[in-house]
Amino acid sequence: MKLIISIIFLYFPVLVSAERFYMGKNLLDYCDNCVNSINVTASSACASCLSDIILIQKIHVKSGMMEPKACIESEINIRQLSLATKEYIWKNPDSLKKYSPDLIADSLERNYPCN
Repeated sequence: MKLIISIIFLYFPVLVSAERFYMGKNLLDYCDNCVNSINVTASSACASCLSDIILIQKIHVKSGMMEPKACIESEINIRQLSLATKEYIWKNPDSLKKYSPDLIADSLERNYPCN
């Protein structure tokens, strides 16, 4: 019950205001900065969104609410995840019209499937 309350508390503002999400074109630019930057920080838009989606999946899997959709090895770094996201966007032009959480979830599932 505490988990559900914390998820609702933390993500309710996000659910209410979708304009806070980035669209595919913006995410492509942010991930480009992540790939080409010397210092990639968690505060960058692409890195932040990637880590949030991965964390949400871990929470849901651990609580038994879902099976894992993406299995990311520990040696994969944020730069590699950003590059994979960029490549997914380029290969799937319709993703430019998607919101960043959906787009990243699709990219992670496609690029890091659980076998």
